[in-house]
Formats: sequence, C-alpha cells, structure tokens
Amino acid sequence: MNNLSFDLVVVIPDTPEWESERRFSIGASEVASVLNLSKWGTPLGVYLSKKGAPSNFDQELSYVTHASEDVVDGWVRKFHPEWGTIEPGFMARSKQFPWLHASFDRILVTPEGKKIPLQIKTGHQNAKAGWDNGVPLEYQIQEQAEMLVHGSDTARLVVMHGGRSFDWFDIERDDQFIAEHLIPKTKAFWEDNVLADVAPEPVTSEEAVIVWPGDEEVSVEGGQDLFELWGAYGSMQAEAVELAEQIDSIKLQLQLAMKDATELTYQGQTLFTWKPRKGATRFDTTKFKQEHPEMVPSYMSQGPATRTFIRKTVKEVQA
Repeated sequence: MNNLSFDLVVVIPDTPEWESERRFSIGASEVASVLNLSKWGTPLGVYLSKKGAPSNFDQELSYVTHASEDVVDGWVRKFHPEWGTIEPGFMARSKQFPWLHASFDRILVTPEGKKIPLQIKTGHQNAKAGWDNGVPLEYQIQEQAEMLVHGSDTARLVVMHGGRSFDWFDIERDDQFIAEHLIPKTKAFWEDNVLADVAPEPVTSEEAVIVWPGDEEVSVEGGQDLFELWGAYGSMQAEAVELAEQIDSIKLQLQLAMKDATELTYQGQTLFTWKPRKGATRFDTTKFKQEHPEMVPSYMSQGPATRTFIRKTVKEVQA
C-alpha cells in the first residue's frame, strides 16, 4: 500500500462531524449511485446529500450495523487466523483524487505484511440468494473506489447472512474500470454538479417532482415523438389494469383452494403462505377532531409539495 495515497480524516463515525466531512467529497459507498448503478441510490440523491439535505440517519440501524461488524471481525479472527491480523478502520480522503473518500470497516494485514481493505456486509438470510453469483455490482464498485483511495490492488469482502452464515470474496483492482469510468464520471459529477450547484437530471418520476416543482403559467408543445409516448402510456395503463385483474383472479383461485390453511405445498415444497395478522393500529383523526377541535391546528403540518401526473383520454384530446 502507498501510505501517501490518502489523508486521514479523524472523525467518529455517525456523528455530526462525520456527516459534515462526507459532504466534502464522494464516499466509496456512493460511487455506484453517482454512476446510476445502484439499487439504493441515485445521482440526485447523492447531490442533495452534499448540499445538506437531511440524511434520515437511523441511529438504531447504525448501532446494529456496527455491532454486526464486531461479530464478523470476531469470526475472521477465530475461524480464519491464516488471513493475518485485523486493524481498525478509518476514514480517508484521496490525495490524487480529492473528490473521493472512503470509510474502511477494517484493514486486513496479510501474513506477507500487505495491508488491504476488509469490507464487512450484513444482510437478511432471505437475501442470501443475491450473492449466489458473487459480489453484487454496487459493492464491487464500492471496493474499486476503496482500493483507489487506499492505494491497494486487492480487497476482501465478508458478508454475514442473517447472523448465522458467512461468505467471503477477494476483489481485484480493475484499473480499466477505474480509469475509464470511476475517475472521470465522479470528477465530472463533483465539478459539474456539486461544485457548480447544478442538480443532475432525475432518474425516477418521484425525483422529477423534486427538480421541477411545477409552474402553472408554463405549457410545453410536444412533437410527434411525445404524442406517440402519450399513446404508448395509455396502452400500457390498460394492459396493467387487465394484468392486475388476471393476477387477482388467480390469487382468488389459490385462496379458494387454501381456505383456512396457512400454507400451500407441492411435493413437500412450500408454494404460498397465507397467514393471519392483526389489523394495523391507526390514529382516529375523525374522533380526535370531534372531541378536541381546539387542539387540531397545533397538530397539523404541511407535507412536501407534490405534483399529480394525469394522462388525458382519447376523447379529451380529440374534443
């Protein structure tokens, strides 16, 4: 490892200081989102976080995650001492690429004295199948970013499934991916979006509302291509309704066969479960308004602005 490849950032994880430091660069775990290759994040989401948007930080989840890291750490020490020794993790920012940083879970010191990132992941037992074909893409990208910041050519990832089984993978540094995608695209995002205060285009319809809240005075004249999309949208809406009705019909047939049974099997394998559960507990707003009308205003809050997207029907368009 090249010890001069990064600057150490001395902060305690999950503190306001840690959150603040993360806004000054792109974290390794955010790179897949910046490249729009993540299931959990988007370029706009990362942009907004760098601009100080609330992170919805879950303290309980953070506690469980860090506690699980200690379990995996102990598993490596007990069952794989041949891997070498483990050093504490830390946060670091790249010197050569200062718009990138990484928060290493642990550092593994191999028997040869080589230091490499040791990434720890935890997941539900039911999500184990997602690892059958190897490390998911977004975690591979995260490790490429960690190796770039760290200055290493390999990393090891350990995943704990449901607290009772483990898998581990060695990930080699991909210099072509780093040179052609990771570095130029994160650099462009940092300079052209974050530093320039230009939000990236949304990648979901929900994000479109955030970027474009709407102006009642503005109308857009579309061309033939948008007219064709209007037609396609209507056709797919109709197909979705028909498909939903077919699914509901099949579901009813299965429920008629199961009746009070909570499990449907075939040759000993469970196909469906249909288990009873208690109804959700809801706050009776109508009763509250009737019994405490004077208190209602102090409990009212305005939700975030939104927009309603409605397709005009063929009759309305032809009228």
